[in-house]
Amino acid sequence: MSRTSAYVEVWEEGAAWHWTYHDPDEDVVLLGNRTFPTRKAAVAAARTAYPGMPIREPAAGTDHLAARTITATALGALGAGATLFMRRRLKRSGGRRTKPPGKPTR
Repeated sequence: MSRTSAYVEVWEEGAAWHWTYHDPDEDVVLLGNRTFPTRKAAVAAARTAYPGMPIREPAAGTDHLAARTITATALGALGAGATLFMRRRLKRSGGRRTKPPGKPTR
């Protein structure tokens, strides 16, 4: 099935090349799961995954690294918050695990 608006984008980030499948009509973006040492290798992998799709370079203002940095920062903050929450909860209970309500004590 070929969509007219779907395309594959390849870009360089640091010393590695990546590819991403885009289908704006279906609001789908799928990131390739590997990095490649050259543009040629990234394009070959993208063509294997999505044969016949047009290959594009990203627009000049696209910054994939910034999006990953924001995501990583948000996930890190959530993880830190969850850790602090659990530590405080354990400290309040004196390190004991509380039994779920309604369970009989033996």
